[in-house]
Amino acid sequence: MRTTALAFALLIALTGCGGEPKKAGPTGATPFTGTWRSAANGDAGTGGTVLTVDARGGLKFKSSVDCAGKVTPNGGTYRFAFDCGASKFDGTAPPPAAGAFIMTWTDGDSSEFRK
Repeated sequence: MRTTALAFALLIALTGCGGEPKKAGPTGATPFTGTWRSAANGDAGTGGTVLTVDARGGLKFKSSVDCAGKVTPNGGTYRFAFDCGASKFDGTAPPPAAGAFIMTWTDGDSSEFRK
């Protein structure tokens, strides 16, 4: 009897917690998640590029070619690695502020991307 009462009290206490447990956010989430556009109206084919980063750092880059890649933390900045088939390139950028970020390419050039 005592065990039944204790089990019932425990069941009521657990039921009071309610709902399913909250799911943790994706591991490796990046502050760059979203679709970003470069200069020249940001549209691929009009001189611009469209860069899409998912929450896990997966990357798609479209200009005159379609590229894929990864965004990874790099000591306070983030490294963008692009694979466009015939060519591979990379750049770094600090976490975005005010809806834009500036990527510095390995050749020293830079590009601004906006939300």
